[in-house]
Amino acid sequence: MGSAIFNVTDGTPALKQEVVAWLAQQLGGSAPLFSAPTGGEGRTGQAVPDRIINSSRIQQVLGWRPRFPDYRTGYADILHTDAPRF
Repeated sequence: MGSAIFNVTDGTPALKQEVVAWLAQQLGGSAPLFSAPTGGEGRTGQAVPDRIINSSRIQQVLGWRPRFPDYRTGYADILHTDAPRF
């Protein structure tokens, strides 16, 4: 397990556009527009879905649990504090 790679997520599904729009709103800006390659289709001509990340492996192997239940709660904590969270 020394060189294992884990995908990490809070487990609450969200589209990239949704997350970026929410962050832009919190910061008083407007969300950028996202465009999919070649009109939303991949090389096979099928629609390109958002990436699905499953963090069950890190939870099973290391017992990791997210500190916050979703991206809104986690980002709100970062945005509303003066201390860096590195």
